[in-house]
Parts: sequence; C-alpha cells; structure tokens
Amino acid sequence: TCPCTTGRRFTNAKRVVPRFGSLKADEVQDLWALARVVGAAVEAEHNAPGLTFTIQDGVAAGQSVPHVHIHILPRLEGDFVRNDDVYDAVRRESFLSRTRWLRVLNSTSLF
Repeated sequence: TCPCTTGRRFTNAKRVVPRFGSLKADEVQDLWALARVVGAAVEAEHNAPGLTFTIQDGVAAGQSVPHVHIHILPRLEGDFVRNDDVYDAVRRESFLSRTRWLRVLNSTSLF
C-alpha cells in the first residue's frame, strides 16, 4: 500500500464552505498555515522526502464532500510510475471513502 493513501491527512477550513473561492483571505492563510504544520508532522511520521498538497474544488474536480479541505500526502521517490498517478489514487480513495460513509449512513438509524 502506498503511504500516500495510508498516511494521508486532511486540514479543513474552520468555517464550512463548499468552494475554495468562498473562503476569506485570512481563512485561506490559516488553512495553508495549518497544512504546513500538519505536512511537517506527516513527513516526519512517514520518513517521506516529499509531500503532495491537493484540493479538489467542486464536484467536477472530484470533490466528494462539500467543504474545503486540503489533502496532505506523504510521497516517496518512485511511489508511482507516473508522478501524476497520485491524483488517480486520491480520486479512488475519495470514492471508496464516500462509498464506505454512505454504507454507514444507510446502516444506521440516524435519519
């Protein structure tokens, strides 16, 4: 298993908004400052020589939950044959996470 999926972390804006452009300037600054701190911890935890930070902004971009968040993925040299394949892994994992979450919702009596 690639550490980019097992070690992946998220940071999200304190105020829940669906799109990055809806954040105020100070919220963007706080979000990226937090991503920097979390990224350093992820890098150290996984002994990763690099990180990928990504935002899926809108459904067309693969956003599976309707709030702004940054994916922080530890990266290893050669973890993908093509470096950009990491985005396919993120989309697959997002889809699987959403599918698991829907199964949980459907199996509970919360609604």
